[in-house]
Amino acid sequence: MTQLELMVAMALGLIVMLAATLLYVFVLRKLFWIEEATDRQLLAMQALASVRTDLRESSVEAVFAGPADVLALGVQAMPARGGERRWLAFPVVYANRAGTLMRLQNFSSPITSVSPPAWDPGRLEAALRGEGGWQRRAFRGCALGRVELHGDVVRFSVKFLQRRWDGTREEQTLSGEVGYRL
Repeated sequence: MTQLELMVAMALGLIVMLAATLLYVFVLRKLFWIEEATDRQLLAMQALASVRTDLRESSVEAVFAGPADVLALGVQAMPARGGERRWLAFPVVYANRAGTLMRLQNFSSPITSVSPPAWDPGRLEAALRGEGGWQRRAFRGCALGRVELHGDVVRFSVKFLQRRWDGTREEQTLSGEVGYRL
């Protein structure tokens, strides 16, 4: 084999390797949207489960649906002697901020009361900054959708953007409801 033939064979080998690498990267990019979509859907399902759990620990008289992007829920503590309901001092608050659903809860006061806690919407910004003992959990890419109270049933939804195979984003909605016995 001459030196020229050897150089041509090496060049062809490099071209084939480059083509195989580009094809591999292209296939990975087309498959990656499935993984990203699954991650977003799982996060939205976690947010939905979190809202549902907090609603179940609440009661219909303790659901404070404020502005469209805020939901505050009074949370029941363990029942005291005599079976009377006791409420934690601060509600659990869900708020949409910058494309992220935030869950806020304040554990700073162990005091409970016999009536659901009141929620002052003016304290939301301070709570979002973590002032006053508020702890935050973020559900990135999710947003609280509608919250409707129909008698003893609370219907709610969580919205999220899901990437499709062609690269476009499509808004998806997961819905849930919790019923209370009045």
